[in-house]
Amino acid sequence: MISEGLAQAFLGAAILTMAATPFLMRAARRLALVGAAAPAGGGAPDLADHVLVVGYGVTGQAVARVLRETGLPFVAVDLVADAVEAGRREGMPVRFGDASRRAVLEEMAAEQARAAVVAVGDPAATRRIVSQLRQTNPTARILVRVRRVGEIEELERLGADEAIPSEFETSIELFVRLLTHLGVPRHVVRVQESLIRLDHYQALRGVGATPDLLAQARKLIMGGILETAQVMKGSLAAGKTLAELDLRRRTGATVLSVVRNEQPLPTPDGPMRLEAEDLVVLYGPHEAIDRALGVLEPRGTGDG
Repeated sequence: MISEGLAQAFLGAAILTMAATPFLMRAARRLALVGAAAPAGGGAPDLADHVLVVGYGVTGQAVARVLRETGLPFVAVDLVADAVEAGRREGMPVRFGDASRRAVLEEMAAEQARAAVVAVGDPAATRRIVSQLRQTNPTARILVRVRRVGEIEELERLGADEAIPSEFETSIELFVRLLTHLGVPRHVVRVQESLIRLDHYQALRGVGATPDLLAQARKLIMGGILETAQVMKGSLAAGKTLAELDLRRRTGATVLSVVRNEQPLPTPDGPMRLEAEDLVVLYGPHEAIDRALGVLEPRGTGDG
């Protein structure tokens, strides 16, 4: 019914498709995710002032969940099809793609992003992603998870604002919890935590403190400091006037300003009543600030 030439072409096509079927079946999920990741109409998604989460492993998932809970807009991307699929089942805006490619970043509206969190396991890929992100968006704040302190300098050169080494962050968390358990005031603990991170974790690397670091330490520990704290539901301060609280006498800290709904209120005075979620700008020595934070937190969470 058909010519010899057509029969040979038909046979060749059949053999080729049979040989390709196993590979296509393996790639089917990834190909489907690639198709789903492409925005409708070929343009960038309607995103602005959002956060990019690059890498949807354990760290990326944790960041994404916190962003969702706080209502901040974000979009995540990963090259692992199973991770992308799991994120979508959870209702997360996760897409499949290689964030080291400019086209993928453009699809995620990277040029309009407010910040980016890079948490991928491959150091070389991390460097490429940071470089492309900075070229695409000169103003976004880029935070990067790294495995070793030695990677920090190169990533900062490529455009990262902060590179956080996982090898030392666990040590810091243990140190913070130990100081808290030993009764060290929370604000002093936070200062100590900040000091550890100065000069790229030199204290944890066995490098002696430099004169500059010691000077910064003295500046942080001595004299008055500014601190912004939120009035939390269930705290002693919620619903009370500043006169009723009398923070200056009670804690030694001075209220400089109160911010409500992102608007600074007039100079705070006695009749002003604090509401939950107000931001209070405090001034005073460390111990006074620590006592004031106890008043602003829910009962039972602080030591004041």
